Amino acid sequence: MIPRLTTTASQQAAQTQTNTAKKAAGTESTEQTEDNNANADVGKTAETPAATDNGSQETTTESTAASSSAQNQGQAATATSSTTTKAASSILSQADSETANSKTSQAVTATSSATTEAVPSAANQTGQKVSSSNNKSHEAKAHTTSAASGSISQVNDGQPITGLRHYSNNKLEYYGKDHVQYRNRYASQGNKWYYFGSNGDAVTGLRHYGNNKLEYYGKDHVQYRNRYASQGNKWYYFGSNGDAVTGLRHYGNNKLEYYGKDHVQYRNRYASQGNKWYYFGSNGDAVTGLRHYGNNKLEYYGADHVQYRNRYYQEGNKFYYFGGNGDARVTIRGAIENGKFNIYDMRTNKLIKSLDAGTWENLAYSMDANSINNVDGYLSYSGWYRPIGTSQDGKTWYKTGAGDWRPILMYVWPNKDVQAQFIKYFVNHGYENANYGLTKVSVANLNKDTDATVLNTAAQNLRYVIEQSIATNKGTGKLANDINGFAATVPELSASSELSVQSMPNYKPDESGTVDNDQVIFVNDADSKYKDADSKYRLMNRTINNQTGNDNSDNSPELLVGNDIDNSNPVVQAENLNWEYFLLNYGKLMGYNQDGNFDGFRIDAADNIDADVFDQMGQLMNDMYHMKGNPQNANNHLCYNEGYHSGAARMLNKKGNPQLYMDSGEFYTLENVLGRANNRDNISDLVTNSIVNRQNDVTENEATPNWSFVTNHDQRKNLINRLIIKDHPGIAYIMGSAYKAEYANQAWKEFYADQKKTDKQYAQYNVPAQYAILLSNKDTVPQIYYGDLYNETAQYMQEKSIYYDAITTLMKARKQFVSGGQTMTKLSDNLIASVRYGKGVANANSEGTDSLSRTSGMAVIVGNNPQMAEQTISINMGRAHANEQYRNLLDTTDNGLTYNADGAENPETLTTDDNGILKVTIKGYSNPYVSGYLGVWVPVVSGNQDVTTNAATVSADSNKIFESNAALDSHMIYEDFSLYQPEPTSTENHAYNIIAQNAALFNNLGITDFWMAPAYTPFSMSRYNEGYSMTDRYNLGTNANPTKYGSGEELANAIAALHSAGLKVQEDIVMNQMIGFSGQEAVTVTRTNNRGIQIYVNGKTYANQIYFAYTTGGGNGQETYGGKYLSELQSKYPDLFTTRAISTGVAPDPTTHITKWSAKYENGTSLQNIGIGLAVKLPNGDYAYLDGGNNDKFKTTLPEQMGSIGYYVQQELKNRTFLPRQSYGRSSRRQKLRKQRNLAKARLKSTPAAVISISRL
Repeated sequence: MIPRLTTTASQQAAQTQTNTAKKAAGTESTEQTEDNNANADVGKTAETPAATDNGSQETTTESTAASSSAQNQGQAATATSSTTTKAASSILSQADSETANSKTSQAVTATSSATTEAVPSAANQTGQKVSSSNNKSHEAKAHTTSAASGSISQVNDGQPITGLRHYSNNKLEYYGKDHVQYRNRYASQGNKWYYFGSNGDAVTGLRHYGNNKLEYYGKDHVQYRNRYASQGNKWYYFGSNGDAVTGLRHYGNNKLEYYGKDHVQYRNRYASQGNKWYYFGSNGDAVTGLRHYGNNKLEYYGADHVQYRNRYYQEGNKFYYFGGNGDARVTIRGAIENGKFNIYDMRTNKLIKSLDAGTWENLAYSMDANSINNVDGYLSYSGWYRPIGTSQDGKTWYKTGAGDWRPILMYVWPNKDVQAQFIKYFVNHGYENANYGLTKVSVANLNKDTDATVLNTAAQNLRYVIEQSIATNKGTGKLANDINGFAATVPELSASSELSVQSMPNYKPDESGTVDNDQVIFVNDADSKYKDADSKYRLMNRTINNQTGNDNSDNSPELLVGNDIDNSNPVVQAENLNWEYFLLNYGKLMGYNQDGNFDGFRIDAADNIDADVFDQMGQLMNDMYHMKGNPQNANNHLCYNEGYHSGAARMLNKKGNPQLYMDSGEFYTLENVLGRANNRDNISDLVTNSIVNRQNDVTENEATPNWSFVTNHDQRKNLINRLIIKDHPGIAYIMGSAYKAEYANQAWKEFYADQKKTDKQYAQYNVPAQYAILLSNKDTVPQIYYGDLYNETAQYMQEKSIYYDAITTLMKARKQFVSGGQTMTKLSDNLIASVRYGKGVANANSEGTDSLSRTSGMAVIVGNNPQMAEQTISINMGRAHANEQYRNLLDTTDNGLTYNADGAENPETLTTDDNGILKVTIKGYSNPYVSGYLGVWVPVVSGNQDVTTNAATVSADSNKIFESNAALDSHMIYEDFSLYQPEPTSTENHAYNIIAQNAALFNNLGITDFWMAPAYTPFSMSRYNEGYSMTDRYNLGTNANPTKYGSGEELANAIAALHSAGLKVQEDIVMNQMIGFSGQEAVTVTRTNNRGIQIYVNGKTYANQIYFAYTTGGGNGQETYGGKYLSELQSKYPDLFTTRAISTGVAPDPTTHITKWSAKYENGTSLQNIGIGLAVKLPNGDYAYLDGGNNDKFKTTLPEQMGSIGYYVQQELKNRTFLPRQSYGRSSRRQKLRKQRNLAKARLKSTPAAVISISRL
């Protein structure tokens, strides 16, 4: 990469005096602007300005002919254009004063018909113009000043003057048609332009204005247009609108010059534009041809003035090669003599090297990316390159074309052993040819100890046979498949070299579907030639309470799956804020439904993220919605973390609870007490084993604000994976490369069948009972899972699950009845009762304080032993419910569950006694719904009632965002998706459209918060297409390419429909990882576990190795929206970018916008099954490296088979001794190139993205 450096004024002066300056040593790189309005073939004439508009005086010289200071510049071009002129102001009244300091209003002159541009009005000046007695006083008969406007008029012979007025010593002023003098504005007369300064005098010389704009006025006060001017030794060119140009300027007959940001012409110095370099000589023109400079140095500029780099040039019988910095490296000549290519030093005519036939033809066609695949300069054994020539018999050679690339593994191997394997593999896979001594028998004994000459001869002969195959097959498709097949057999070139723990003896697949300890971390390597992947951050494992790196008591590992994003990096932290802001304003920013904006977030993998992001998200949300100490605002914008570590509660409590804690303890307890097939835990665990002890839970604003669940998409995935592992025993890679979609389909069939059974093997038991506990609990926000209401593999919401009726009954009942204090009582070893006392009723002794106190409340009775004997139990519903009728909402029978006592064994209603005691008869049951017992009782009421609590009625702590109280408990979260929901069969079946249609249903069920699926477009190889595996955070689906949930517009409409129904919507935000990047980098890696600690696998490891990881990308969305809103955020909420992150002590950085992700923003990656030994190494152990394009920091070092000193004469090789390029059939060149492109795409099909640059074929 060419460094962008700045040249100081003193350095520039030095460059003007010498032609030995070199751009590689650090001269100024240049702007990208090119003046397209200044292409006229005009000469150059100097005019040194007399004065700037601030009144300063300088000596000037004018000339219309070439002078010694302007040699080769030609005649001056005067500005005569009447078609495009700079606008001058019209005769403006006082009302026009708002046009001051502008060049956009109507132009006015006495005689001009030119198109004009607005300029400042003198009407903005106040006070009388000051004039001395020795300049204007003797010319003017009278000055007339308007007291109202401060304008000045000039009177001559009693008549006010209009137009130009010359006076004194070459001074000039202008009066409009209204006789008012022009000040700080333009005027034109004919095709001549003037500018009048603050004292009314026409300026001369250079005039700076606006945003780094510059113009020039001659001694005659006329503005320069389409002509040159000089000041001292500085040259300028002024375009057709009078502005000094910057950047490249083409003129004349293929002439080129350059003007810097300061508008000064470059002379005797370099400039670059993109990766193109130019040198401008003493007259300012870009040079062409050979240029000698410095101490015997030489460079070359083509007819387009661009410097040659990493390419050849031939002049007569002289051959030159110019390296990565543009310098000629050596001057040699080559000659074909007796079938060999001999290379001579031109200065001494000494033979440097002799290349045999069949050797020099294998050399790379050019030493750059146009002929050699590379990743950041490093060559890969999986790459391809273009040799100079190919042959099918070793006698007749054909010059290669642009599409004639060959695998590097045809020519170069890590060692002799792999070379021998290559020969044997190909001979045994269809490339046998006895004429070349290539038979299965003849190559069987080739190995690493075989003489190198024998191996090289066999390899060369094999190349002839391969070329015959290419001709027969009319392309390289078969070769690409075969070379990939061979590479897969070589450990160092394939996935096995990455050392997956799956290769360890007795490894057991994990039902999570990931291999947590299969990780590499990215490290800064002083010896690496690629530095763009380096980072000074990557603070690993700063999770949960280890934000400062000093508390490992309950932190979680950093690395999880995919490319792990470095959330300690201030640039990434700023990008997170940008992304969050985008989602919170999604509908508006995308121009969709203006109410289609997310309200909050469910934070995925919160345990594995740098804890800074929770602070920063909470700060953004609070800045936007004023949530701290305001439960109304806070509860309208829920944010809830996904994490299974209990220490997260302590972290969030310390931070003022910016997000809800996920009560994983409740999930595990429900599973272990009720969900297991056998060996169930003690039922009293339901009272104590969560973040809240519910033995007598009567407090408000004391418990950790949390959310809880029975199951979710991850747990259901784990269950399905468990079945897959069971069905395919002994396959270590079953959750990786051996996974197949049909395995999951079979597992789902087993699951559905098992779910309907009384005696289950895999599916959860007691799902309704678990939801009864969850939905009656105090001090939590319960979450309902889509897959418990609907069959997950059917079209969206089309098939209800066997538990739909039970769960929805409980959901509606929570809204109607569940409120007040809670007591959970163990009645026996296998039986528990959970009582909610009702709204405004704190405990059993309370009389109640609310009008709904008596008609609200609930009793849930749960048992976990189907063998329980029949018994009658007493439940204390509280004094507020003495002598009250209770309705049998849910009850258990031999056949399942009953609703509203329909078919129940217990009566439809029961009445409490004088003390509020409710007596219920229960026993153990075993059916597909219940394994033990479930009964739910609620007060008898007429009509519907709503016992939820308005957040405006609860007290608040000014230091907290979320608090656990009756208002927060009134919320219910609905997870609206399954990983396994299928692709929709029609637009009507898009999940977003169905959600919009059912918004009222969700409200009726008591849902308040809608956890929306991760809406991001997944990468093409995603297992579930669910949105967690994505690289473009901003692409939420389009009409042309919707996600499996629908398009972004449908999403916005669905959100708006939910809002209309009274729901809030949270997006699943995935900040921990990204999966599926398409671009590679040559990163330096070390093999580690999920905490970034180096590990050994089967006694092996690796560290500081070049790895061609897929790390770059982000898609069009990232390119368009990455960092886009940071300036707006910085303006609205400056505290976001001044508050220092705890982990680094550095605030988020809004100045760098991530429009493309790359390794410098990542901690590492899960193993990508590429191969750790793919980077080509030289015999001395150094990595091969290509000095070209942006990789010109180091010298090219290629394998001898591809490059040697003979490279420097390749121009000779490419132009002589070859037959015309061989044709494969009668297809046109265009058809051939199209085929080659398609074949090239298949060359590396075993990896996520091809290394070869398709665009060059």
